[in-house]
Amino acid sequence: MKRSLLLLTTLLLFCGVAKAQYLKKGFWGGVELSYGLTLSDKGGLYHQKYGGDTKMQALDLRTVFGYYLTKNFSIGTGVGVATYSDPRINLVPIFIDVRFHPITRINENLYISANVGTSLVSNQSHIDPKLLWELTLGYLLFDLGNCTLTPSIGYGFFKYNAEQWDNLNERLYDETQKRRTLFFRLSLTY
Repeated sequence: MKRSLLLLTTLLLFCGVAKAQYLKKGFWGGVELSYGLTLSDKGGLYHQKYGGDTKMQALDLRTVFGYYLTKNFSIGTGVGVATYSDPRINLVPIFIDVRFHPITRINENLYISANVGTSLVSNQSHIDPKLLWELTLGYLLFDLGNCTLTPSIGYGFFKYNAEQWDNLNERLYDETQKRRTLFFRLSLTY
């Protein structure tokens, strides 16, 4: 509890010092927290152990830094930590972030974000991360002066290979797994 309060206080103080870059040309940064549930996980390993209707939880904390090239288009990069529940997989995703405000003349608070990347490392040696992509729809709710608080909803896809042992042929083989997730994200940008 003390650590959470200290982290929140540090973020708020940092936001008070940094100049807000929401919808302005120039650099911006942010911290994002996501929580989601998997829709389906395709792959033999998952279905053998958990069955087809099992939903897993996903949690993600990341930092994103970008540059607004125009008032409604930004490109950047991000890195974070992510985890999926059973089977527990912890990841360090790295990605390219693209944000677009499609209707700035009517409502500049609405944006669409797309992320494409992979994972640098996982907690399991038999997992080889391949592809990560996300698509989100966000809306700025609170302008805190030097910071903005923006909730968003999104869809994520993560593909990886898991090395498995085949008892019949007595050999290792790669099994492709695909995780699809619906998530809610809260972003604090400065």
